[in-house]
Parts: sequence; C-alpha cells; structure tokens
Amino acid sequence: MRKVILVFPDVISMAEFLLMNKVSKAITDSGKKELKAIMTDKVVAIACKEYGAKIKELIIVTHF
Repeated sequence: MRKVILVFPDVISMAEFLLMNKVSKAITDSGKKELKAIMTDKVVAIACKEYGAKIKELIIVTHF
C-alpha cells in the first residue's frame, strides 16, 4: 500500500475514478484537482492509465 497524492486532468475524471474504484477515506481538493489516499500500486496505475492522473507524491506505507 502507498500513500499517494494524485493530480487529475479535471474534477470529472477524479470523481469517476473514485466511484469506479471504491477508494475509501480519500481526501479531495476540487480546486487543485488533487486526491490524497492510501491505495495499492494497481489502483494507482489505473488512475494514471485510465483517468489521466499524474503522481504528485508517493510514499510507501509500512503500517496503518
């Protein structure tokens, strides 16, 4: 699992990503089009490939 900050091209793609991938406990900032959450590498890859997100920050999480 990784703590990640993703920047999306628009708010619609961010909302679609959240709904389709059931990301829980995400913190969003619609003005900056940013999403902060803890997720797997697979889900991060989906955000980038399918929804056009860019990784702003990525941190390995060793415990919750």
